[in-house]
Amino acid sequence: MKILFWNLNKKDLSKEIKELIVHNDFDILLFCEYEIDDFFFLNYINTGTTIFKLMPSIGAIKLKHFTKYNLKFFKLHSESKRWAIRVIDHPFYSPFILASTHLPSKNNWHDDSQLIEASIFRNAINRAQVETNISRTVIIGDFNMNPYESGLISTTAFHSTQDRNIAKRIKRRVQGNEYNFFYNPMWNFFGDQSIGKVPGTYLYSSSEHLQLDWNIFDQVLLSPDIIDFVPLKGLEIITNTGKQDLIRADKIIDNTFSDHLPIKLELKTDKF
Repeated sequence: MKILFWNLNKKDLSKEIKELIVHNDFDILLFCEYEIDDFFFLNYINTGTTIFKLMPSIGAIKLKHFTKYNLKFFKLHSESKRWAIRVIDHPFYSPFILASTHLPSKNNWHDDSQLIEASIFRNAINRAQVETNISRTVIIGDFNMNPYESGLISTTAFHSTQDRNIAKRIKRRVQGNEYNFFYNPMWNFFGDQSIGKVPGTYLYSSSEHLQLDWNIFDQVLLSPDIIDFVPLKGLEIITNTGKQDLIRADKIIDNTFSDHLPIKLELKTDKF
């Protein structure tokens, strides 16, 4: 199963998305900052033998979801304006939860507010896991936070760690309370010697004294029991659609397209 996530920066990138589909054979498409007409988009990308459908949605107005699978494999559990939680029950996979998100930007929200919103989203995921009796979970989206920020590492939020062996301990105890881990493989993309062609998904330059340059706002988080079914080579920050580069010759994001780079997630196609 191959999943694409991309913050489209409110641009019509139908051509580039179609190139990505042809080159990567994606099964699920997840977008935020999507402002394309659905009818036009589906007519444009559905010119081959593969037919994508729009997943029904009620309240996740910041997200769009498409799939070439039968829609009966997807059951919407809960939504808010900025996240959606679905159960995927596909015949080639044991059931798992797919949660997608576009959390508020630092341009509008204080770090503390981001942490609180992340905690609210995590509580919704916890509730879905309990109500469906499914612990296997993938979270994917634009978190508008880096992997090392409080909203990603706090026990009451995503409680994600960069170490898969620590994540496989399932949980840790703080002040008598237990908190389940998520594994965040996106740490592997930081730095010049990372596994990726670029050290982030979003590049921000300013004239301030403190500047990070590359950020990894677009991320994938994995519950401990699904880690082994997402090998590192199955996770990629995409820099080429198959026909054109999304970065310039100087390795800077080409804002002709989006200011974010898309990410690709591939799950093994055997039963968990």
